[in-house]
Amino acid sequence: MGKDRTVLESGYTFANKGGSLLSHSFPEALLRVGMFTDWFEFRIGQSFLHEEEKTGGVTNVRNGGQDLYLGMKLADRAEETVSSDRRDPANDGTDRQ
Repeated sequence: MGKDRTVLESGYTFANKGGSLLSHSFPEALLRVGMFTDWFEFRIGQSFLHEEEKTGGVTNVRNGGQDLYLGMKLADRAEETVSSDRRDPANDGTDRQ
């Protein structure tokens, strides 16, 4: 991601299982922060859930924050760029059967 860069990602998930289970998950936020060097990234994420489940004519409603996500990402090597005109040294241009 790069040192001194910050990215905020978010999403929304809706699930409906035949009317018996309805759930919404939001904001599914993930904050990514490049720290120390280009190959280190700190991550923190949080989401909230609203769920309605119907069982035997009774509707159970659950709301609340999901587990806090803390993590880091380390790059094990530099990215490589591949040119479109890069040639395979094993291919000398001749057709072999």
